[in-house]
Formats: sequence, structure tokens, C-alpha cells
Amino acid sequence: MLIVLVRIIILIIQSLLIPTFCEAMKFLNTFYLTCGAMLSVTLIAKLVSASGHARMLNELDPVFSISNRKLMVLAAVVELVVAAVCFFGKRPAIKSGSLIWLASIFIAYRVGLHFLDAGKHCPCLGNLTDALHIRPETADIALKGVLLYFLIGGVVTSYWLRFHSKRLVANQTQL
Repeated sequence: MLIVLVRIIILIIQSLLIPTFCEAMKFLNTFYLTCGAMLSVTLIAKLVSASGHARMLNELDPVFSISNRKLMVLAAVVELVVAAVCFFGKRPAIKSGSLIWLASIFIAYRVGLHFLDAGKHCPCLGNLTDALHIRPETADIALKGVLLYFLIGGVVTSYWLRFHSKRLVANQTQL
């Protein structure tokens, strides 16, 4: 999974070298669709886990001091909004910005967990990792890769869009 994410990030960076704006936008739209798909998977996993009966769902989250169940539903709703922006949004800058925003929130949450010494792994997918027989360590590494994909991809696409929008404006003023 991490190898696939690295390859996609490399392709995003290579998109900076694509000669035409239209070709690059097609590639960027693919990036946004993959982000929306990943968010859809994680939000479904959160909702499935939140509807379960595991004891940890009723325990308080150490960062926000609300039940893990409520936090998972809230996170799923936020992910749904960002996924909808990725799938249906018209402005690429808003798509990139929402991905950077979401990744920053999740990274800040993980930093909070670390400083509160609340355990090694984020309970992001709840007990679904047990149901799928996935080790929590493996899921944690995969989710960190997804966060990096969102953050790095969002920053690279924002930079690319900013650079090319200036270039397009400059070309239009020369005409």
C-alpha cells in the first residue's frame, strides 16, 4: 500500500513536467478521485466500527474527551464532506486545500495522542481491524501513508495550480 502511495506521489510530481495544462488537470483529477475513494473507505470503516458494541467505543477519547463512538461518527462526517469536495468540487484549489486541512487535523490529533501517551496506534478504524484480521500496526502504517499522500499531494497540487495559474494569466495578458 505504501509503495502504491509513493508511486502516485511520484506521478504527481512528474505532472509538474506535463506540457499542457489540460493533460495535467486530467492527472490532478485522478489524484482527487483516489483521495475521495480512500476517504470513502475510511469513513465507511469508521461508521461500521462506530455501530458496533466494542467497549472502547464508550470510552472517552484522550484528546477530545468525548466518547470514541461520537468522535468516529464526527470524523466520518468530516471525511464525507472532504470526499464530496474531491468527487464533486469544481475548483481544484478548494480540493487541494480541503485535503491539506484534513491531513493537518489528523496529524495534529496523532501528535496529541503521542504527547498524551495514549498508546502507540490511532484507533481510527475502531475494532474493524480485528474483524478483518489486520494487525493494528499494519493499519496504522497504512493510515499514516494515506495522511502523507493527502498532505504531500495536496501541497504539490496547490503549488502546481498556483504556478500554472500565474503562467496562464501572464500568457493571457501578452495576447
